[in-house]
Amino acid sequence: MSLLSLNCRELGNPEAVGSLRDLLRREAPALVFLCETKLSSEEMRRIRRKFDNYEGKEVDSAGRSGGLAFLWRKGICCELRDAANDCGLRDLQFEEYEFTYDNGQEGKANRQSRLDRAMATEAWLEVYPYARLHHLDREWSDHAPIKLYLDARIEMDRGKEKFFRFEQIWVGEDGCEEAIKRAWGDEDGELFATLTRCTSELNKWKGINIGKILRELRPKRKRLKRLNECTRTATAIMERRKIVKEIAILLKQEETFWRQRSRALWLKDGDKNTKYFHRKAGQRKQNNHIAKLIDENGNLCEGSAAIERTAVSYYADLFSTTRPEVLANKLKRFLGDIVSENQSAFTPGRLITDNILVAFELFHHMKNNRAKEGHMALKLDMSKAYDRVE
Repeated sequence: MSLLSLNCRELGNPEAVGSLRDLLRREAPALVFLCETKLSSEEMRRIRRKFDNYEGKEVDSAGRSGGLAFLWRKGICCELRDAANDCGLRDLQFEEYEFTYDNGQEGKANRQSRLDRAMATEAWLEVYPYARLHHLDREWSDHAPIKLYLDARIEMDRGKEKFFRFEQIWVGEDGCEEAIKRAWGDEDGELFATLTRCTSELNKWKGINIGKILRELRPKRKRLKRLNECTRTATAIMERRKIVKEIAILLKQEETFWRQRSRALWLKDGDKNTKYFHRKAGQRKQNNHIAKLIDENGNLCEGSAAIERTAVSYYADLFSTTRPEVLANKLKRFLGDIVSENQSAFTPGRLITDNILVAFELFHHMKNNRAKEGHMALKLDMSKAYDRVE
């Protein structure tokens, strides 16, 4: 679990909202504290609804100053309590650049300080002895966001691992299918080795065709990090402002890129890819962590290596069977949970004729509806489990 805090210095402009949404996508914190939003509760609530994975509470600003918001990822229960002065809180150790606030002035007028921090009691530190605070890089605000790792050892290990995840949007992109065919080939081979080749080919293809904007963002963010820590000359301040604007432009281009290629027509104009595609990846990252497995002999397997061996062995046995009914029986117990309600065939307790009844009901309603506004029905291709029919 991780916590992120940020002094927003106003969230009233679209660029700030877009940058904050991108920050939440990249860092995926469990808890988020925002201050100086300079918004009413209703205004902040409308912005929060754009962060799909988060719920929260808002506090009104006093005119054009103040304003608070506390967000938490859906599924996490939070309770806010008043903090007393005699709680025995102590400052947590931090990493990265020392100061979290910069007034943006040059030369002797420049003021930097560590206004944003995390504190905890001794009892809390005994429970989380490896907790570490990270000062993230400033972008649009004069305050840096801070992120708290409850166990820095685990989080750092996760950061080193580059997990591969296939995104559904790639299916429609040129070259994706060819990359898979090259890796899979026509010859029968060991499943794990084939999947490894497929991952390598798709990563190469993604780096050339999908990662252009990301490749441009990385050096700009590295340069921004150096500018945040250097002496505040007039030249450095102007360069920093220029890079912040360029980052905002690239994020907008990323939004347009995914929107233009999206086949999900219901995706609203102006929403970032966070709204749909990155939300799916983020949910998988948050929910699909496997801490332990039980193997076929009933033994408990913990640790990355043991879990990997158990999973590979299970699926190698599962997909190497020559009897389809074995696979069908193993999946039968879970079909109701993994197949959507719209799929009415090939699932126990559901009938394909239900679709016909629904269609008749819809057309009956349209035929007898006397309302002024019109209705329209679309006949679309329907994907079945084993073939494709029109």
